[in-house]
Amino acid sequence: MVQEFAFGIPRIGEYQNAETLIEIHYDYDKSIKDMVVVQDTEVIRISSINATTAQVSCDGDSTMCYQTSISMVFNEPLKDKVYAIKAFDMSRRSMMPHYFNDGVNIVGEMMNPLPIKAIPGTIKDEGLVTITQVEKYSNLWIAKDGRIFEMYGESESFRLTNLETKRVIDTGHIKSKTHSAWNMLIKHQNEIALKYFDSSKIQTSDKGFIVSTLDDNEIDHRTETLQKLNWD
Repeated sequence: MVQEFAFGIPRIGEYQNAETLIEIHYDYDKSIKDMVVVQDTEVIRISSINATTAQVSCDGDSTMCYQTSISMVFNEPLKDKVYAIKAFDMSRRSMMPHYFNDGVNIVGEMMNPLPIKAIPGTIKDEGLVTITQVEKYSNLWIAKDGRIFEMYGESESFRLTNLETKRVIDTGHIKSKTHSAWNMLIKHQNEIALKYFDSSKIQTSDKGFIVSTLDDNEIDHRTETLQKLNWD
């Protein structure tokens, strides 16, 4: 009756916390009659979704099944990679979700605009400052003048991360006196990179090494070889 595709699940067993869910509804003649997309933001471009069905052999025997295939375009990356499928038969009996914990990697330019907020400025008589989220799911937000703000707490409060700023009197612009904003962005990118590859997990020790001991009048093999080469 219904075939579900759930994407962006935090971990196996948390099907209900999927970031986006596509439901394909079948009619009693086994044709697709409806499609429902459940998501807070348009992670998947709804207009791009294409769903088809076909009767196929189940496990290579004579029993026939109905296979659902979908294609879609992702507008932005998923926070979590695990995805799963789940089905309900015509008697509304549900199967347990089947998880694919290798997940889906979404690469490419983000198509959705990043969130924008207006917050009180940090400089006297500045008024509201417009800030843009650096990256989806990031707690760092940036103003047009380069100031970086960190969002914290359930109340979504903000604090300035590059604290030392000054106002240039002749232009009225704000310029940072430090490179802490850059350092924060580098740190954030490092955290993202470690999710994909952490070299510390494969590093090992060299089991120690022995320093070559040569007399004052001796030369090592490499130096001896270099001296024999014709450098003309």
